[in-house]
Amino acid sequence: MCRAKRCWLGLIAVLLLLVWTGQAQAWWNEEWKYRKKINLDTSASGASIAGAVDGVPLLVRLHSGNFDFTRARQDGADLRFVGGDDLTQLKYQIESYDSLEEMAIVWVKIPEVIPATGNSLYLYYGNPEAANGSDPAGCFDSGQALVLHFAESEGMPADSTGFHNNAAAFTGGQGLPAIIGKGISLNGATDMLTVAASPSLETNQGFTFSVWVRITRPQSGAPLLTRRDKAGMLQVGIEGTAIVVEFTSGETRKFSSYPVGELALDQWNHVAVSGVAGGELHVLINGAAVATTTTTLPNELPKLAADLIIGGGSPTGAFAGELDEVRFSSTALSPDWLTLSARSQAPDAAIAMFGAAETGEKSSSAAIIYLGTIARNITVDGWIIIAILVLIAALSWVVMLGKGFIFYSMEKGNSLFRHTFDRQARQAPIMDCEGENFGGSPLYRIYQAGYDILTSPDEHGCGRESGRKFQADCMKNFMFAIEKCYLHEIKRLNSWLATLTIAISGGPFLGLLGTVWGVMNTFAAMAEAGEANIMAIAPGIASALATTVFGLVVAIPALFGYNYLNTKLKLITADLNIFLDEYAIKVEQHRGERDS
Repeated sequence: MCRAKRCWLGLIAVLLLLVWTGQAQAWWNEEWKYRKKINLDTSASGASIAGAVDGVPLLVRLHSGNFDFTRARQDGADLRFVGGDDLTQLKYQIESYDSLEEMAIVWVKIPEVIPATGNSLYLYYGNPEAANGSDPAGCFDSGQALVLHFAESEGMPADSTGFHNNAAAFTGGQGLPAIIGKGISLNGATDMLTVAASPSLETNQGFTFSVWVRITRPQSGAPLLTRRDKAGMLQVGIEGTAIVVEFTSGETRKFSSYPVGELALDQWNHVAVSGVAGGELHVLINGAAVATTTTTLPNELPKLAADLIIGGGSPTGAFAGELDEVRFSSTALSPDWLTLSARSQAPDAAIAMFGAAETGEKSSSAAIIYLGTIARNITVDGWIIIAILVLIAALSWVVMLGKGFIFYSMEKGNSLFRHTFDRQARQAPIMDCEGENFGGSPLYRIYQAGYDILTSPDEHGCGRESGRKFQADCMKNFMFAIEKCYLHEIKRLNSWLATLTIAISGGPFLGLLGTVWGVMNTFAAMAEAGEANIMAIAPGIASALATTVFGLVVAIPALFGYNYLNTKLKLITADLNIFLDEYAIKVEQHRGERDS
């Protein structure tokens, strides 16, 4: 009984393994040629979160070290992100994509991240026909009311959420290199960014504000975020190098946090502040909590209808420094949510771990992929030889196809003519074929050459008078005419076949010339550089050998075509020889003059 149970358990284990293997090999959409698996590290060395997080847009940085830009479209329109189940398509936004510099910044919304489990997603690419799938509004859900990436080099910064809370006014520098693509700078005097008030930016139930900050000196009453009207005020600012959060309702101060945390000077720091009415206030710097209030916030936070101002709007001072990735939410996001978001955005982020590239079943084979690498490394002299070979190949194919059609027409015409000749020549070798259509039959042309002599009006004893015998001169002219026509037909049959022999013998030699020349250049370049590196010389050698491949591609079809046509040529020539003798004998027998 125990043995049977073990057998059943073993069978179930094998079946589960097969199912798991099948799922691992599944492919979301076969129109996409390649994919990479991205594992998310939630351990202490990665995201370092304690609880589950829902709907967080994580930053995925693509570069030459983890992504092959040559396999995707130049604008990245074919990028797709799919959940770990390889079924659920994820929302994402491409902030920037540069295939020349091989750098891309993409935000991907992850439905759920659970600590201590296998959190992963797939990046699909390699579909030249794919439409752009970037969906900024879908990437940032309804709780996130303002997301400014500052990707613009000029003009007003644009909001990526579906609320379109774009900047209404902005003075400051933009298009500057920042921690995530581009950022802005404010001068500490008049520079600020203003976002007009909207219902999506209400704060009476709670709020979350986050930003990347870089300062070069301590600040004095410098506001990062300010909202102020008759109903009250909300302000997140910097005092020295610490963060301060203040609420007021009307003219009465309701809440003020002590300065907490410490921003490192001349470095980028991620600042996040989150609070909910009647709950705690959380302050995080670089994804780590630096303060959690022991007293709860007021049950009713000020319902502000004021504009949202970044870097200004406070009578105590103005912010001087650089900012990037400003976000504001009308809900209080959890500390784990903010930690995961901040850790994914850090330049040394160890959250996303890229696997090896995988190739789909319907994708191009490895040989086709390598041909792209070879083509990019072929030198100018190699392309010249390849161009010559292409011309020879084109000419040889024209000859093969043209000759094949001509020989087919000749054989068909010969068959039709022989049928008519064999039927009528029993009575007389001279038959009237006027109006007959024998196509391109060379037999008919030989017959017609002899017919013209035999029916010529009384020249050298020729003519069509009844009972009259042909004279010796007439027969000589007749034989000369049909033999001359025969030779012309042989020349016609052999015309242009020399092109195929040139392709057969010259193609490989031209290819070999290109290979030898390319190898010489590669080794000369290696000698000039003074070092031997297989990664440096391998593409050059491969591209040099490409000319030999082209030469063989030219020669092999030409060889097969020439042998086929040469066989047809021999058969048609044999038919001509047989008909030539048969025609002369029939004329001699029926109307010829015999020697006594």
